[in-house]
Amino acid sequence: MMIAMKMRPCLTILLLAAACLSFSCSKKEREVTLGELTGYATHPFASIKAFDVSGSQGRWVEGVVDDEARTVDFRFHSLTNFSDVLIKAVMEENWASMVWPDTLVFRADLSKVYKITVNDGVDNVNYSLAGREYPLMEDITLTLSTGETVSCTWDGQKASAKAATSYGWSALQGVRVGVTLSGDASLVSPSSASLASVDFSTGNTLSIVCQDNVTGRQRTYVVSALPADVATLTSDWADVTHTAPWNTAVLSDCARIYKTGSLYGYAGNVGYLYTLPAGKVQMKVLDKWKHMGGNTSSNISAVVRAHRDWSLFIPAQGPQRWKLASDKAATYYSPLAYGADGSGVIGALRAEGFGGSRSNGMYAPAIAMKDGKASIRSAATKEDGNLYSYTGVAGYGEALWNVDCAFGGMFQILKDGEPLVGSDSDEGYDEYNASHRHFTTLYQNLDYTWGYKPVGDWDRLRTGRVIIGCTAEGGLVVLAAEKFVNTHNQGQGSDAGLDGVGDTDRRGLNFFEAGKLMASLGCSDAMVVEDLNWTFCILQDGTDRGLDWFKTNSRYDFQTEGSPRKDETSESTNLAILCIK
Repeated sequence: MMIAMKMRPCLTILLLAAACLSFSCSKKEREVTLGELTGYATHPFASIKAFDVSGSQGRWVEGVVDDEARTVDFRFHSLTNFSDVLIKAVMEENWASMVWPDTLVFRADLSKVYKITVNDGVDNVNYSLAGREYPLMEDITLTLSTGETVSCTWDGQKASAKAATSYGWSALQGVRVGVTLSGDASLVSPSSASLASVDFSTGNTLSIVCQDNVTGRQRTYVVSALPADVATLTSDWADVTHTAPWNTAVLSDCARIYKTGSLYGYAGNVGYLYTLPAGKVQMKVLDKWKHMGGNTSSNISAVVRAHRDWSLFIPAQGPQRWKLASDKAATYYSPLAYGADGSGVIGALRAEGFGGSRSNGMYAPAIAMKDGKASIRSAATKEDGNLYSYTGVAGYGEALWNVDCAFGGMFQILKDGEPLVGSDSDEGYDEYNASHRHFTTLYQNLDYTWGYKPVGDWDRLRTGRVIIGCTAEGGLVVLAAEKFVNTHNQGQGSDAGLDGVGDTDRRGLNFFEAGKLMASLGCSDAMVVEDLNWTFCILQDGTDRGLDWFKTNSRYDFQTEGSPRKDETSESTNLAILCIK
């Protein structure tokens, strides 16, 4: 009896100590895991395997279990059809058990995520099972000739890398390819020495053959590399810089050409893009009249041949005819040209600006180049031969614009990253006309009825256009929207420059769409250089005339048989041409 009475206080003390531990009575509490108190398995699977089989040969492969993400990943050496895979699980022996399926051996469709349920001793927990081929290649890195190292992204057995900075194609010469193989793989070809210097500069790819040492099978991985993009591109833009026929063009090292068949999301709407990164925009402006002594019938080809080292070539003037009121005579719009003349002196090559005279008060936008960078502002030249910029089209905020060269556009559609046409509605276009043109009574003298129409009609028209933009860093972006009409006089064409019957023709761009698109491409500013359905661009390819970059009119389609171009010397005023190197 005495012994029993002595033991009870001890038991009471132990119980109190346990209670304090459970309810954090002590200042120095011990961390107790759920598994100690309830029987909880933090790793429910002791093992989970899948049968990897090909023909009569088979083996069990262990699944890669992630208990935190609750996934099981199976990597198969032989199996290629994952729709009916034999699975065998062994559970942690103390607490875990299989709930569904209610057997440890079952068949699963691993071609998609397959969910199973296990009990960890406390709760039912779902795990996701998935299968894939054993990856022979874990990682590929490319070290460019500039020293920059980039990792490849994967799409199946295709690996691609893109430089993070705006190097040109030459940076893709002498590339060191770093290959990290999986544990059960070996390199078949090319040799390790060959991977030390690979040339991607012509758009070519590299094939790497690896062998699965478990099965002896070989797999080919295709590696490609590109310079960094200047523009922000969606997946529908394809890089065609080294694709025929553009691969014959003479381009600067950093130039890129892209093409899409769904411009602004419209199926069948063809668009082209030319880009140069900031610091690499080595452009000059050549004005044919100035250099050729005012001979309006001079042959452009000779000028192109003599100035192939120049990046951008815009001869003569565009076809647009503007008038400031219906009772005034129409005059061609002639964009300003500012740069070096034949003797190398920098100055105004053409100074007319809008309406043929600065006195009209319209200050059209211009793009200028300085230190390899492009920028866009409202601009004009003055009697002193210098170029000036302005804060708006009405001529406020005049400042000397110290640049190497510049050429004018028609109307600015993007400023500081914001489209100037705020909506695709009458109100949006009316606001644009009132706020971003000094004259609200500007008329077009060349329209689809051969009458006089307000210029706002052309803003709304979905037609072929050439738009030049720049990024905030000074990169150049040239967008060309193609709209083919089988006649020179587009006003007599099948769609008469309109959007088609019932507005079904979605080719080309209107001003709202053009501004939105240039903003989405990452431009800070953009201006329309040319529009109407005969717009086209030419790349220099070593021939007299050059290679069509894009074309919208058969009369000026220099590649199509049966529609030969009209002789240049018979044109008193040539259409606008971009010849880019």
